[in-house]
Amino acid sequence: MLRARSLWLAIAAASLIPALLAQPAKVFQPQSSSTINASKAADGSQLIEVRNVTYELATNVPGRPPDEFLVLRKTTHSKETVATSAWMRP
Repeated sequence: MLRARSLWLAIAAASLIPALLAQPAKVFQPQSSSTINASKAADGSQLIEVRNVTYELATNVPGRPPDEFLVLRKTTHSKETVATSAWMRP
């Protein structure tokens, strides 16, 4: 599912590149948030959920002219269960 989402985001980004290149260069600052959430499970352990967002510039994309590039937005999501004693250590 994560691979499908990444592929979809790459396709969406690729469809925007021609429109961006046709316009004068504009400064933009995307604001994607990374989050962490800690909650308590019924058995007393801690549930930690982390979501990170990164951007990557891809050049030399097969099937595209050499002077074009893609901006890829990558989102990762993970969930971990941590024993309460381990979570409370300094």
